[in-house]
Amino acid sequence: MTKIKELFFDSDGVMADFVGSVPSITGMTAAEIDKLPNKGEWLGEQIAKGMFLKFKPMKDLKGLIEVMKMAREQGIKVSVLSSAGYEHFERAKADKIKWFKREVNFKFDRVIIVPKSTDKAKYASPETILVDDRLKAINPFKAAGGNTIHHTKAHKTAIEFMKIVNAK
Repeated sequence: MTKIKELFFDSDGVMADFVGSVPSITGMTAAEIDKLPNKGEWLGEQIAKGMFLKFKPMKDLKGLIEVMKMAREQGIKVSVLSSAGYEHFERAKADKIKWFKREVNFKFDRVIIVPKSTDKAKYASPETILVDDRLKAINPFKAAGGNTIHHTKAHKTAIEFMKIVNAK
């Protein structure tokens, strides 16, 4: 029986409303951005303008904070594990950290920002859980031996968290 020791939360799409915030910040939808031929360069320009500081919190962030508190009460570390891309990485990392301090009323054990979603798998083990909205991050984490929760809503994440913890 393996005890869960650390619960990782992604940022964009889990705590920060990337899809809902991007149109008012950039004038384009997330789907339109994905189709840009120069997406990396374009995102780099947006990051340089402080895009990550402008995101609104997800509507159910308070519910996720309750999951964080539940984990902490069980002696589980609660951390951020997010990606920021290669373009203007240091600026993106700094802005994400500022956003967490401003918007998330919770003290994380660690804040880890990696360049690519797939890099999150480096932190996977049978003792960890990743809460993420993107399969592109979930699948490699799971393949590396970690537990995962595909986040869609805070109440569903809470249920999945309890299932994993109680199974261990």
